[in-house]
Amino acid sequence: MKRTITDWALPLACERKLNELADPRLDGKYVEEELKRIIFVGLICAHNRPEKRPTILEVVDLLKGDREKFAAIESDEMFRSTLVADSGENDGSKLTSDEKESKQEIASD
Repeated sequence: MKRTITDWALPLACERKLNELADPRLDGKYVEEELKRIIFVGLICAHNRPEKRPTILEVVDLLKGDREKFAAIESDEMFRSTLVADSGENDGSKLTSDEKESKQEIASD
């Protein structure tokens, strides 16, 4: 079963476990604030409600580091962990993707 990026990445972003979303090939060599910006902007662009998605000009400003606009994105209800856990959009679990895979493997044994 294919999962959308918001299915697996949004819970981690809400819990601020951003290092779990970083490309392992970076080997931990990244600026945390830049990683956070990229993750949050990417997820808001994938919002399931199109009217909540930023315009391309807003995306450019966000990626350039517009702090005021980013603060608004970061405080969006989409990134509040209690809403993710309570919404029907995800499976309600706060497990990481590795934990979910392990759980699925155990269940299939």
